[in-house]
Amino acid sequence: MAENHALYLGKLLGNLQSLESLLRLYLLACARQPLPQPPSGPDYWELTPGDRVPVDAFTDYRTLGQLISAFNASVSHSDPTLTVPQAVVLIRDLLAHGRVSAKAADPTLLKIIKFNAPPKGFGEVTVAAVALMSEEWFTSHIEMTRIAIEHVQSAYTTLAT
Repeated sequence: MAENHALYLGKLLGNLQSLESLLRLYLLACARQPLPQPPSGPDYWELTPGDRVPVDAFTDYRTLGQLISAFNASVSHSDPTLTVPQAVVLIRDLLAHGRVSAKAADPTLLKIIKFNAPPKGFGEVTVAAVALMSEEWFTSHIEMTRIAIEHVQSAYTTLAT
């Protein structure tokens, strides 16, 4: 698996980034707030660190979980089949905060482990999640995120515009 790890990881991360962007655009459209265009609004391609832009669904600091909750609340009345599973957040958090390792006996098998924050005053942490990063694991999560992207895209075209 290690030889394809970067390819699968890139596909999954790309899907997660696409999903977050689409969720933000959907919520922006539902709020009837179009992305401001130059010269009245920022040219997002020209932004640099320190630039200031208005807060909206595209620029706010909501987490992926909060975005999914807002999206699901929005579509649940119109078309509940379009909801996005919160399990997407677990995968994103595992990738963002997990530690990847291989066994010396078989360096082609990679495992990711995420730990919870330690309780105050304790010297131990709890394992929050563990996954063997197999081809099947990546394939199933790439597919789950692809379907979530399709749901948001469908909601955007049918409900938000």
